Amino acid sequence: MIDRKFKISFEFAQKQKGYLLITSYILITVLSIFSLALFARHNIFLQAGERNQNRLIAFQMAEGGVDLAISSLRTNPGYTGQGYTALGTGGGYSVTVSVPANQNPLIRQIAAAGFSPSNNTNARAYETRPVQTYVKLGQKPVFDQAIFSTHQLDMSGFVLVHSYNSSV
Repeated sequence: MIDRKFKISFEFAQKQKGYLLITSYILITVLSIFSLALFARHNIFLQAGERNQNRLIAFQMAEGGVDLAISSLRTNPGYTGQGYTALGTGGGYSVTVSVPANQNPLIRQIAAAGFSPSNNTNARAYETRPVQTYVKLGQKPVFDQAIFSTHQLDMSGFVLVHSYNSSV
């Protein structure tokens, strides 16, 4: 014989008419939306990280172009720069050296642009950074090679220092 308790619960289940199914569909839909939002957010963070990395690389490439221009001007005061130069797969730089208008003819304006991952504007996470500086020709630098620090300087490996008041 069927127990009365079982009979009541069976009748209750018959009266539900698919509410559990609809509730589970709604729950699955909400979880799917949250999952898609999480994946989209993750993708945005990856792209932002890649762009930030390329921004730093592009700046360093431009700084390398400025260093090259200064070095070239020491040996050739007529140096005018060079077009895009690739450095490995990380990017490259271009340099333009000019005499600014209405300035001392010994002053040179160095305009460098760094590119990462290349100079192709359609490249993924493309970044470019311009750097501009001025140098005066004919002045011998106080130091050919120097490192300056206002607080602390840590050196490791083979260190040989010939200087006044040095503790190394």
